[in-house]
Amino acid sequence: MPVTIQLFYVPEKALIDFQIHAFESHDRILQNVRARFGVPFVAVYSQDAKRQPTNLSKVLEGAILLVTTSALEHPQPYSPVDFKLYRGEETGFVHPSMQGKPWAETSETERKSHIVSLGANRPETKNTLRITEPYAAITIELDALKKTLGMHTNDKYALKSSYDKIFRNWGLYFTMWLPEELKPKGSLAAYQWDLEMVASIAILAKATPGQGHILKEVLKNFVEAQGTFRVPVVQDVLQVIDYIYQRAAFANFRQMTKTEKDKIKEKERQKARKARKKAANRSRAGEEDMDELDEDAAEAADPKGLWTKKDGDDVDDLADKLGGTQTSRPARRTYVEDTESD
Repeated sequence: MPVTIQLFYVPEKALIDFQIHAFESHDRILQNVRARFGVPFVAVYSQDAKRQPTNLSKVLEGAILLVTTSALEHPQPYSPVDFKLYRGEETGFVHPSMQGKPWAETSETERKSHIVSLGANRPETKNTLRITEPYAAITIELDALKKTLGMHTNDKYALKSSYDKIFRNWGLYFTMWLPEELKPKGSLAAYQWDLEMVASIAILAKATPGQGHILKEVLKNFVEAQGTFRVPVVQDVLQVIDYIYQRAAFANFRQMTKTEKDKIKEKERQKARKARKKAANRSRAGEEDMDELDEDAAEAADPKGLWTKKDGDDVDDLADKLGGTQTSRPARRTYVEDTESD
């Protein structure tokens, strides 16, 4: 049975599945790796980039290996992007101006400095995306975005405002941050950028201070997945925002204790029960309203009660007058609901 591993191809920063079959030699596996990427030379490293395996036939299932195309290129360690909702819990590297200050009161500059320090001093977390804004706050900003842009009579002012926010939070100019593959052809200075798209990226930057390098790759992957590289549109940015919050929420749930998870599940069950109860109440209220309408309609159509369904005694009395018991004969249908059985 083949062993499935993953190869991180450094030149393209792409992670792919790769199979090693039984009895394949080290040289044969290297040949297959070269063929897979269509290059004449590859160098293979361990995930931490500290060594080069000498026998690839012994690599274990699920391993991640780094692949370069030059003997002179030494790759950086690979760590998958991790996502977390962050409120300043990591206190080891705090900007002096943040000492003793609640997270909600910290400035954009302070948050960026803090998170950049975490990445520099804890390299094992350099691919951890710390999201510092609640999802509700971001959606409010996105909802208000069109109205805000509509208030500006000068489009250049709206664009400059977004550029400034991106630089303030990521320390990068927008056109420098945008992946090369997603830049328009020709002069960047003359290109007419979509104001809403750039403003959405500015909102994303506010939620991820100091981490533009991670979002750059995420956005590029989203656009590439649609079949071709092109200038991003606002929908691409909105999908990225939803994606990172979903991943962070899932990671947060996965790290909870069983008791914490059970509490969340119970809350969801209670919400579902309340929703069902409300729906049932609305349904009953609707039926009562219909009954009242039926009674009103019956009275209007049959003011003397001639068509009202009679109970059994009334039917028999009427039958006796007509010349015999008729209890087996069905009563006439009614427009009102009887309170006694037939």
